[in-house]
Amino acid sequence: MKILSLAIVILLLPSVAYAQVIRVGIQEVLKTEVLGLEYNSLIENGEPLKVSFELSNTGSVGFRARVRLDIFNQSNLLQTVWSGEENFPPGTGYRFNVYYPIHSEGKFKAKVRVYFANEIEEIKSFDFHVKKVIVPEKSFDIMSFRTYKEEVEFMLKSNKTLENVLIVPVCPTGWVCEQKKLDRIKGNETKKITLFYEPSLWKESGITINVFTEDGKYGMTEAFMMRRVGILRQFLHDFSKLFGYFSIFL
Repeated sequence: MKILSLAIVILLLPSVAYAQVIRVGIQEVLKTEVLGLEYNSLIENGEPLKVSFELSNTGSVGFRARVRLDIFNQSNLLQTVWSGEENFPPGTGYRFNVYYPIHSEGKFKAKVRVYFANEIEEIKSFDFHVKKVIVPEKSFDIMSFRTYKEEVEFMLKSNKTLENVLIVPVCPTGWVCEQKKLDRIKGNETKKITLFYEPSLWKESGITINVFTEDGKYGMTEAFMMRRVGILRQFLHDFSKLFGYFSIFL
């Protein structure tokens, strides 16, 4: 009987020891910090509205984030523009610069929000005054506009060497269309431009492409109809993105 009792105790020892193991982990925290918010509340030289700030991931959870900028005339929503989406591992930061091209004079309101990790954080609402609109010199041409499943693509040509060129699409209400910046484009140079979009619900729709320099002196605006390419061209496009070899045939 004693031998049997001793055997039972020995069999139970691993379970008891396992139950006493203490597991130590790091609590997952989703947290951000906004630093150095800047914007131009008075526009009088034809420059675009610019909103700039640094977003830092001060939590322990990584995420992707993008900025939404809404423009209002009184209480009516005029247009929405979006930044590109960036990665934010814990402890990292990134400075967002979001632009909106100015086409009319008057007093407007802007609302800035960050979309990240299925959360929405309002950064700032502010008023801005456009005292003067200057028609920019047309220095760009858009060619070969195509719509793929998640992006639009076109060729952009400049007739002179320019720096800080902004490409800001305006999509249908409820869609996400990311803007892009070129540090430099040479005179008579042609660049392939790819802009990501995410429809709320896909249907053939119009898109407006604004191309302009950061000082507002040079620019153009052109509207296109988004009609997705056929299955074969979509396949070739996806293939070229994976291998980068067949892009010359697109």
